[in-house]
Amino acid sequence: TTGAINNAGTLSIAAGQTVNAGSYSQSASGVLSVGASSATNHGKLAVAGVADFSASGAIAVNVSAGNTLTNNDVLHIVNAGSLTSPSSYSVTDNNALWSFTAVDNGTNGIDLTAHYSSLTTAIQAANQPTALGVAGALNTIFTGTTPSSMQALANGLNTQTDLVSLGNQVAQLTPVLSGGQGVAALASINAGANSLVQTQLTTSLGLSSGEAMPYQHVWIKPFGATLKQDASASGMP
Repeated sequence: TTGAINNAGTLSIAAGQTVNAGSYSQSASGVLSVGASSATNHGKLAVAGVADFSASGAIAVNVSAGNTLTNNDVLHIVNAGSLTSPSSYSVTDNNALWSFTAVDNGTNGIDLTAHYSSLTTAIQAANQPTALGVAGALNTIFTGTTPSSMQALANGLNTQTDLVSLGNQVAQLTPVLSGGQGVAALASINAGANSLVQTQLTTSLGLSSGEAMPYQHVWIKPFGATLKQDASASGMP
């Protein structure tokens, strides 16, 4: 517990910690930084008297890599006897998966709302279109309560600070052909290519239709094909 806090720099409050003050004022260069692990485990500022944010509404959120945040979680970060609000709040954070908005909660406090950033946006930013399916599946999982079996993956994604890096990391989860699947796919491609080449070769011989003619200078290919044959050296058509 402290007396008056005049913040002209950065007041950092780790997740799970509470700073108590008699009064608080934040100058134009001041920033309130709070850690965030969940809707209930985050930094808090408790002010017995006036909390004055009129000069600066700058708030920074330090999201823990192992957080259990869910979409639209509300974090009560400031409680005061009296609150003087800024014209607007400016909230930044260190995590590409999450963004936050700040509002006066109507009871002399400030609340943050957590917003899950769609992985589809990250995939598009990283230009990784083949990973859109994976991103969609993970969006469905992470917009609710993350299952314990997926928490390690969520922790890994939570280390990314920009959308491009996040998109590239998600793209690494895209299934790839390997082992027997790769051999089978390659064999199928080769078979198709060989068939195409053979078709072209038999077309040039007049055999593509399956009809062969016993004459040296005549070939027939039905189904709308055209034929133009000039006179041969012997004068035969």
